[in-house]
Amino acid sequence: MQWKKVYRRRLLRWGNAAVGLALSIGAGVWFLFSLNGAWKADTTREHACTLGDSSQNSWVQFEVFEQDPIEPLFRGNIVMSFSAKDVPTGAKQVSIGTGAGNGYFGNLDEADLSLQKGFGAFATPKPVTTEFVRASGSHRDFPFDSADLDFEMAWNPPIPAKALILRNYNQSFLLPCKSVSIRTLGDGKLEFSFKMKRSPLVQVSAAVLLSGAVLFVVAIGCFVKLESLPTAIASYFFSLWSVRSILSSEMKTFPTFLDITILSLSVALVVMVGIRLAIHIRPKKS
Repeated sequence: MQWKKVYRRRLLRWGNAAVGLALSIGAGVWFLFSLNGAWKADTTREHACTLGDSSQNSWVQFEVFEQDPIEPLFRGNIVMSFSAKDVPTGAKQVSIGTGAGNGYFGNLDEADLSLQKGFGAFATPKPVTTEFVRASGSHRDFPFDSADLDFEMAWNPPIPAKALILRNYNQSFLLPCKSVSIRTLGDGKLEFSFKMKRSPLVQVSAAVLLSGAVLFVVAIGCFVKLESLPTAIASYFFSLWSVRSILSSEMKTFPTFLDITILSLSVALVVMVGIRLAIHIRPKKS
C-alpha cells in the first residue's frame, strides 16, 4: 500500500509539472506570435488612404490627429482641391458643413479658394479644423480604445470631388485602408466611415504587463512567507503603478480601464493578505 501512495504522489507531482510546463510554453508561443503580428502591423502601417481618382486634382483630404483626452473624438483637418474647370466663375469661397453624431453638433466654416496655376486647380490655402466623433467609447477605454468613425460633409457651391484622401498623423493608432468605406462622393456631398485601431504593440504590452501583475498577486497572496509579506507587498505596489508610467505616453486622462484594473489588483492583494493573516492568527481551540 505504501508504494501506491508514493506512486500517486509522484504521478500528481509529474502531472502538475506537465500542466505548468504546457501553460508556460503556451504563454511563450502566444507572446511570440502576438509580438510578431503586432510588430508587422505597426511597422507596415498605412499613413494615407486614397479612394477614387485623385489624378484630376479634384479631391477632399482629411487629416486625423490626436484623440481628445476627455471627449470621444479625434481632432482633424480638412483640405480641399477642385479642378479649375469645375469651379464656377467668380467663386472665391466654399461653405463647409460637417456632421458629427453621438450627441455632438458639426461645424460650419467658410474656406477661401486659391488658384494653383501649376496644377490647374483651386485649393484651400489653409486647412479647416474639424472633429471626427466616435460612434461609442472614449479614451478612457485604453488600451481597448479603437474607434469606429462615421463622417458627413457638405459644401456649397456643390463643386464635384473625384477622390477622398485620408491621412493618419496619429502614431498611437493605425488607420487600415480596408476599413474606409464611401457611401457618397460627388457634387457637394461626402459620406464615409473608417476605423482607428489602437497600435497592437501597445495592446500586447499592456496585456503582458497586466498578466504578470495578476500572477504576482496570486504568488504573493498565497505563497510568500508571512515574515516576508511587508517587503513583497511594498515592492509589488511600487512595480504595479510603474506599469502605468511605462504606458503613460499613450494615456491623456485618468482614470482609464488600465487604471481601474491596477486598482482592482491592489484591492485583491489586500483582501488575500488579510484572509491569510486572519487564518494565521485565529485563536486555537483549547
